[in-house]
Amino acid sequence: MGFSLLDDQTFALAVLSTVMAAGFIYYLFLTFKHETKIHKLLVISLSLVIGGTLGNMIDRWLTVFGSRGGVIDFLEFYIFGSNNDPFAIFNIADASLVVGVILLIFEIMFRDTKNKNVLEVEHKESVTNETKVEDNKQVSDFKNKMEDEDNNAK
Repeated sequence: MGFSLLDDQTFALAVLSTVMAAGFIYYLFLTFKHETKIHKLLVISLSLVIGGTLGNMIDRWLTVFGSRGGVIDFLEFYIFGSNNDPFAIFNIADASLVVGVILLIFEIMFRDTKNKNVLEVEHKESVTNETKVEDNKQVSDFKNKMEDEDNNAK
């Protein structure tokens, strides 16, 4: 967790990151399933958040099972040379999370209401409903034909 918060709660963070990743994936799935127009920035931001969450989750579970010593932060940045304390220490998953959350906030605040940058999604349900209507018409035509044949036979 950021700024080494809850470092001694590895198992709880592993469970929390697993639940959060599953929640974000489920939300993205529902968005694709029910929406016909999906904002590209929403997909990009949620993908970055999911990727960052999964990366840190894997590190935490490996720590819980004893394969690692925790989430490894390997990128260090200094403001005034390497003699001072580092300005920031993080990993790719952390960077993905931060960028994804910033983009998600931007998407929520400045959503494109004119639908210029959207993905058009065609749902199978609409095709299925049209097929059902066509099938029902064929069934009713068949029933009418059978009734006519029965009436003619009498």
